[in-house]
Amino acid sequence: MKYALLIGIDQYQNKYMNLNGCVNDINVISSILQLRHGFIADHILNHHATGENIIKAIKTLMQEPDATELLLYYSGHGSQVPDKTGKTDEKDGMDEILCPHDVFDDYITDDTLNLLFQLKKESVPLTVIFDCCHSGTAHRSIDQEQEPELERYIPPHNQYKCKNQKKYPKPAPKTQRTLPL
Repeated sequence: MKYALLIGIDQYQNKYMNLNGCVNDINVISSILQLRHGFIADHILNHHATGENIIKAIKTLMQEPDATELLLYYSGHGSQVPDKTGKTDEKDGMDEILCPHDVFDDYITDDTLNLLFQLKKESVPLTVIFDCCHSGTAHRSIDQEQEPELERYIPPHNQYKCKNQKKYPKPAPKTQRTLPL
C-alpha cells in the first residue's frame, strides 16, 4: 500500500505568521496522490499541526506495516536554529526546522526528522517534499554518504540579459526579521 502524510499550516498561534495557500496545496496534492497514484493520504492541518502531533504522525507513517511506498509533504514555515547537539553535522552550525502551529513551544529539527526516517523499512522508498524556507538540507543526512549535497537555485534576475531589457529603478533594500524561538 502507498501511504502519504500531508501537513499544511496556514494558521499559526501568532497570527502575524499566518500564510495563505498551504492548506490549498495539501488539498490539491491529496487529490492527485489519491486519484492518480493510489495513495492513502492522511492530513494534518492548521491548529492540529502541533509539533507533538506531527512527530506522532510521521512515526506512524514510517511504521506502516504493509507500506510499499511512503510520501511526506509539508507546506508551512521553515527556519533555522543554532545546532544544540554539539555535533559537527551542520557546516553553518544551524539546524533546519519545520515550524509547527505551536512553533514557539515546539519545533522539529532536521536531526529529529532523520531519526524518524530511520524507523521505516529499508526496502520501502520514501519521498519527502518540504515546501518551506530552509528546506534545502533538511533531509541531508538520509543518504549523506551515497549522494553529494547539491545546491540548487535560480540565479538572481540581474544575471539574465534580454535584448529588450528596460532599466528599472533598484528595489528598496529588504529587511530580514528573525523570529524569536
